[in-house]
Amino acid sequence: MPLNNNSSNLSGNMNIQSITSSGARLLMTVPLSGFSGGVIGTCPDKCHGITAGNAIRYDNTVGSVSYGKYIKAQADAPANSEVVGIIESVNVAGDPLVGDDGYATIVLAGQINLADGALYDSYEHPGSTGSAGGNDVYFLSAATGGIMQNLAPTEPTNVIKPIYQVAPDSPWTGQVVNYIGYQAGGQLVAEDTQDVPVGSVREMIDGLGGSESREGWRSMGSEFNLDADLGDTHGYAYQTGGLGKISETVIRCYFKTAPTASMVNQIFKMRVDGKLKLTGKALNINVANKYVDIQFQASEYTNLETYIIDGNYFTTASGELLQLTTNSKYISFTLPKVSSNTSKKDITLVMNGKDIVKQLSYMCYCPRDLNPGDWTSSRKVALSVPEDLTIKKVTVNDTLKIENTIYQVTDLVRNIKELNDHMDTLTKRTGGSSDTFTSAYGSDK
Repeated sequence: MPLNNNSSNLSGNMNIQSITSSGARLLMTVPLSGFSGGVIGTCPDKCHGITAGNAIRYDNTVGSVSYGKYIKAQADAPANSEVVGIIESVNVAGDPLVGDDGYATIVLAGQINLADGALYDSYEHPGSTGSAGGNDVYFLSAATGGIMQNLAPTEPTNVIKPIYQVAPDSPWTGQVVNYIGYQAGGQLVAEDTQDVPVGSVREMIDGLGGSESREGWRSMGSEFNLDADLGDTHGYAYQTGGLGKISETVIRCYFKTAPTASMVNQIFKMRVDGKLKLTGKALNINVANKYVDIQFQASEYTNLETYIIDGNYFTTASGELLQLTTNSKYISFTLPKVSSNTSKKDITLVMNGKDIVKQLSYMCYCPRDLNPGDWTSSRKVALSVPEDLTIKKVTVNDTLKIENTIYQVTDLVRNIKELNDHMDTLTKRTGGSSDTFTSAYGSDK
């Protein structure tokens, strides 16, 4: 993290002078304003606040909604599993060191006193699945951000990262260890999903988590990107796979005249030859760039491509008339949620020697496009390759291409063959190789 003397996220570091009374540990304090989402119980319903016992990380991803803030760490991917420390306590009252918004005390390393309920055991919390653990070392959870669980994650590409050692030494419950993690499944992880049709639905035990990160399978109600400027897209699933017919669609509509900020949440309507063709709701207004992000329901899907074209007009609820330009583009789509009127199926599991009834929930198969912005083909096989890879033996049957910032070899196998041919020619012209030297003047006597 770059040095920033004006940062409001860090303040009031604690200097421990007496190990006898304070324990062998390294602490820091962070004002609650330095956390994305605030504190549990005080943030809006669409965010997840922190609480004592959470493992946290610093979000340094430019463009992220939590950029420059501390958030819950999660072992679902390497980038999300870099743990700064574990929150020991949260003080929501005012403090002269950090202001009136309160602060959290974070243990970076060493002894910590965790409250009851901070550690998750898999048999009590089905979302904390895994293996090869115990009840002395706890791992960062891949299913739920900030959680420490007694079993290591097992899903491919999840990170196995021990962060807490149970070691009761009153008043301390254990030690923050924060070991280096490694990915489950090794350096290369692949998954073949070729036989799964787009839009397929499968059942899974409700509340388990984890499977949402598997390639292509997402919960009903999930939102998917269609704008290549923002990263991976799901246009194949949306259009070719037909998911757009059941989804809400957001389209960024550019206009020849600037909309006004007061138009947000207004209903936009389009009539052609006096007949209503499209109805949508304005979600976002950008006056400077003259666009409105309009959300359309599934019933509008068949008319979107036909009528959102250069020259057509939208009228707003307040009576304004806006003419479209050619720049309009698809932004995202959202799958429908499963209605509460849908009867849920149950499965009875034998857990701890007892029959436990669990509900089943639904997942939908919505693969990413093979290339961002190309809606003609989807990504059928997922392969995760780390930046630094060590392989003992590799066989290439066709073409191997290598390059760096200076030079590029488009076919390494062909280049090596050409070098061997040149060496053979040179060897023949120089008389070939020999184990003994023969004098040009004959034998010496």
